[in-house]
Amino acid sequence: MKDNLGMYRTQSRDTSIAAEQLQLALLRQVGPVKRVQQALHMSAEMIQLSRMALRRLHPNLSDDELGVLWIEINYGKALADKVRLKWPSHNLKELRTRL
Repeated sequence: MKDNLGMYRTQSRDTSIAAEQLQLALLRQVGPVKRVQQALHMSAEMIQLSRMALRRLHPNLSDDELGVLWIEINYGKALADKVRLKWPSHNLKELRTRL
């Protein structure tokens, strides 16, 4: 979002300039350790929420199979295939038939 002068642009279309400036001021008051802790906490929450969404889409997958599917979606098929190679072959075949 641009202000009336067209000089300042927010990082998000749905955030006003005043709100973003307040957010930045609050972030500057927090030390670097606390900011890292907050970032790690938010990241863990997003991972948990995305896994919950996958569980709703694939209720029959085991936790391990769900984990590999999550890896494939987020990090790519190549890494997921490497993880799958570590599994016994019957699990790999079962996973392919469930997807």
